[in-house]
This record gives sequence, structure tokens and C-alpha cells, in this order.
Amino acid sequence: MKYTYYGHLTSKEAELAAKKKYILVLPIGAIEQHGPHLPIDTDDWLALKAAKEGVELAVKKYKINAMYLPGIHFGQSFSHLAWPGRISLSFNTFVLLIYEVIDQLVKEGFINFVIVNGNGGNEPSIITAIRQLTEKWKEKKKDIKIYTVGVGNILKPPLPDDFPKKIKKFIKGKSNDGEVHAGARETSWNLSGRPELVRFDLAKKPKIKKVDWANSSLDEISSNGTTGNPKLASKALGKYFWEKQNNGFAKMLYSISKKK
Repeated sequence: MKYTYYGHLTSKEAELAAKKKYILVLPIGAIEQHGPHLPIDTDDWLALKAAKEGVELAVKKYKINAMYLPGIHFGQSFSHLAWPGRISLSFNTFVLLIYEVIDQLVKEGFINFVIVNGNGGNEPSIITAIRQLTEKWKEKKKDIKIYTVGVGNILKPPLPDDFPKKIKKFIKGKSNDGEVHAGARETSWNLSGRPELVRFDLAKKPKIKKVDWANSSLDEISSNGTTGNPKLASKALGKYFWEKQNNGFAKMLYSISKKK
């Protein structure tokens, strides 16, 4: 099969892909503010770019059967209510959307999935949907596997173990200056991938407050919607990140393809 994007298949080709047990990669993003300098579709772009490039590299390098799905563009962005531009689904709606997309694909015959998540706020909903899907199909005696990848999450695969130390060479600031949400790291990823959309002249380090309650919103923590210092971003860091992200994800997909 010559296509790596599920949406380009014909109906018969989709049926064949299910029979061949293709790994399906589902990008999930969000539409929410990313400070005064980054586009509101940053999380959606991150998820789609990571899914597309990782799958294409894995197919080319390892000759595996994998495709990326049309993405879920909207996510859970309740903590960004104070800023314009947000399109956020309710928790229950979002869980049901993830659940039904994967559930229908299981009914089609697919059994291996990877969720590529571009937004930290999506994690509780994704975990809930995975639990519901697992319980349903376990009861039906069907074994499905759902893996997750957080784009840019330095504590999870597919980034290498030494990645946190490596990025310190690029970010010459305090330990929290590289914080992901519209900070040095996320700004760098955009600078490398689509620099024309970065309003770097508007980038500004926020004033951060510490709170001790669990249900805080971002405006209670950050003065401008960022959590790091975007002024320390660089194309070099963005290029390094995408190289490691894509290679690591492709290797992860290869590993999944070898499991029985």
C-alpha cells in the first residue's frame, strides 16, 4: 500500500489495511492561546506534524505497516478560558469523541493504535477513553493495544533519555525558562517548523505565581499565558528536537510492529 495517510485510502484499501493489521496513529491537538507570540493551533500542529513525519519515516526506514489518521483538532483547554481564541470541548464530549473514533476502527478490524497528543490538558480525557475502550474490548475477548506519545514530553518516549541535559546547551537561562507552554522549547519547535507564524517581537517572559490548589487556571499562574521564557528560543533547538522526536517515534513504531 503506497499511502501513509488513512484519509487517502479508498474503502477497499481501508478494509485491506485492517486485514494486514496496520498500526494507526491518531494525532490529537487543541486550539488555545499560546502567549502573545504563537498561533492558537500550536498544539494541533505539533500533534499532526509528529504523527505524519514519524509515520513516514518509520515506513521508509523500517518498511512497517503504519498510517496516520485524520486528527482530532479540538481538545480540553478549560484552563485557558481567560484568553480569546479558545475552542474547547467539554470533558465528557472529548472523551466520547476519542472513544468513538477508536471504537469504530476496532470494529473495522484494527487492533494497534498510537495516540499522539499535542496538549497536556488532554491527558485526563485520553486516559479515561483508553480505560473505557480497554474494558469494553476485554469483555468481548478482543485484545487491542493503545500506546500514547506526548509531543515534546521529555519524561516519556520517544525522546532519548539524555534529552533534558542536551536542551540545556540550547537554553541559557534558569531551569524553568524552557517550560513547554509557549516558552523556549515550544517557541523553538515553531521557529524550526514554521517561522513565518512566530511573532517573535511580541515574545515576553511572564511573571509566574505559585498556587497550591489543584484546579487552577493558567491566568492564575501566568501573567501572559506562557510558562517559560520564549526569548531564549532558537531554530537550532527546534531542529534538534524534531530530529530526535521523529527518529524516536519511528523507532517506537518499528518496535510496536514487531510485537505479537
